[in-house]
Amino acid sequence: MLTNFGISQSPYITRELDEGTRSISYRAPETLIEGSYEHRSPEADIFSLGMTVFFLCFSDLPYQYADVQDEGREDFEYLREEILQ
Repeated sequence: MLTNFGISQSPYITRELDEGTRSISYRAPETLIEGSYEHRSPEADIFSLGMTVFFLCFSDLPYQYADVQDEGREDFEYLREEILQ
């Protein structure tokens, strides 16, 4: 895994993101606050890069509710709350 482009988009295209967007384990906490999908920023990108580097170094994520084998099995709400804390 080199990087995660789960919510990336061209600056010239407006696309509405919703809670269905997965891979929240790598997203900055401020992007997980309900209704805050407009908070994409260079700082949020650096956070995501840091999470990717963490995963590459330790083959795990620092969250109890993250499932690195199958993101589809993650409990979105528990993981979201853990990240926000």
